[in-house]
Parts: sequence; C-alpha cells; structure tokens
Amino acid sequence: GSHRDPLCLILLRHMLPPLADVPTDVAHSTGFERCPPAAPVENRTASRPRPTGSAVTRHTVLQVIPELQTGGAERTTVDIAAALVAAGHRALVASAGGRLVTELEAVGARHIRLPLSAKSPVAMWRNMRALKRLILSEGIDLVHARSRAPAWSALWAASACDVPFVTTYHGIYGQKNAA
Repeated sequence: GSHRDPLCLILLRHMLPPLADVPTDVAHSTGFERCPPAAPVENRTASRPRPTGSAVTRHTVLQVIPELQTGGAERTTVDIAAALVAAGHRALVASAGGRLVTELEAVGARHIRLPLSAKSPVAMWRNMRALKRLILSEGIDLVHARSRAPAWSALWAASACDVPFVTTYHGIYGQKNAA
C-alpha cells in the first residue's frame, strides 16, 4: 500500500456495526446532556455514485484537529480525507483553519471552522457543544481526533451522541528521535 492507505476505512469496516444495529438509547456515564436521535441526512447514502459492484455502506467521518497548517498530523488528515472521498465516503474536517484547507477542499472533503486550537476549559466545553450539533446535523458515523485538546471535546461530543470515537497518537511534545 501507499501512504494513502485509508486507516479510517479499515476502522469503518471492522469496528462499526451496521447503522441499523446501533441502539439509540444506550446509557452513558458522561454526565453530559444526551443527543436526541439524529434526523436522517438527505444525501448520506446516495449523493455520490459508488464504485460498481461495491457493497460498502457510505459513511461520514469527522476528523478533528487544532489547525490545518503544515506537519505530519495535518498531512495525514488531508490524505485520509482524500482516501475516504475516493472510496465514496463523506469526509469532514473540523479545525481552526490553515494553509491546507484549500487542498482539503480540492480533494472533495468539507472543512468546518471551529476554534479547536483553544485549550481553556470554557473553549473546550463550547467546542464539545458545537461538535455535538455537527455530529447530529451531518449524520457523523465516526469521530477521529488527532490532538489532545480537541480530542477531549470530540470524545465528550461523540459519547453523548453514541458515535464511535478513535484518536491517533502523533507523538509526545518535545520528543526527540533516537540518535
């Protein structure tokens, strides 16, 4: 495989139950207000043609990252979004914006601007509420966080809405490579 092998697609295939099997009344101990059942998203399964003979269900994946400037996490965010779109899925990325937004949108993904680089508890709470609204309005099937501060907001939102959540470890701050 190439550097564009879609890790999210593997997760979707092996971790997500069929959408009809996901209970809407699962109790969580998050302490946050529960999301109401999501209304159907009009173009969720049929707006883009799928490859002929494909039995893959079309999913909507939300990646959450502080900014889309330059770096490994940002680059792989765009690459995963491109792979998802190429496979017939919907790819959304929430971030504070940056130089890679144009490239992200050029591959067919959608960018949602949120102040996800903010680390204050109040900002993280606001981001959680905004992400909950986004999960419901877009029919998100999987939330993929790529950094610590937005990961907390994304985890709280995904848990409140009964949506699977994954995160990617991109390294430790100040980590040095072995010589």
